Amino acid sequence: MNHDLLTILTVFVVITGLAALAAAILLAVMARRFFQLSQRADGLLSVLETRLPPLLGEAQAVLSETRARVRQIGEHLTVFSQLARKQAERADDLLADIADRVKLQVIRLDDLVGDVMTRVEQTLDSLQNLLLRPLKDFGALVNGFRTGLDFFVRRRSSPPAKTQQDEEMFI
Repeated sequence: MNHDLLTILTVFVVITGLAALAAAILLAVMARRFFQLSQRADGLLSVLETRLPPLLGEAQAVLSETRARVRQIGEHLTVFSQLARKQAERADDLLADIADRVKLQVIRLDDLVGDVMTRVEQTLDSLQNLLLRPLKDFGALVNGFRTGLDFFVRRRSSPPAKTQQDEEMFI
């Protein structure tokens, strides 16, 4: 039994040695890969260290210039909005003034048209009185003359003529 135990222990020692050897080989391969990655990273860092400062400087200059331009644009927009607001207020005031003046002129025009219409009516009434009254008077004179002639010619006034005369006088 001693012999079997010794064989088993030997097998375990050999397996353990092989496992340690495999771990050592794996660690050596990993160390070599890390070394290669480290060299590549160092190369990239050196490239970045040479190229990055000028790029960062240019980026900072562009940002500074852009910031100044954005501020200037903001100031211009502020001034423009203030001017636009003032112009809108002026336009509103002007339109309100124009509307008030138009209303006043419409009222004046309405009054003027009303006065003209009143004067035209008065003038037409005066013309009617001036023209129609003499015509009525002339018609009455003609009727009177006709009645007088009729009376002298017939020596009497006829009742039918008088009725006709009353009707004509009424018209």
